[in-house]
Amino acid sequence: FTAAEFDEQMRINATAAFALARACAPGMKARGWGRIVNLTSVTLNGQWDGYVPYVATKAALLGLTRGLARELGPHGITVNA
Repeated sequence: FTAAEFDEQMRINATAAFALARACAPGMKARGWGRIVNLTSVTLNGQWDGYVPYVATKAALLGLTRGLARELGPHGITVNA
């Protein structure tokens, strides 16, 4: 895989979710509640050859989800994957 292919997967699977959460969180905070659901992948748990960039970026999305859950939870916002 090239670095460009990896970067593209990161933009699609993790950066986009970050941008959406960042755009939506202020309104959710103002209302005192909200729900963010990110779609991860079963490839994190299995042997999937040929999917290194995909699996790595889905793992990053899971980390993002957990971090956002800690940050936004006190504002009544749940973040799940």
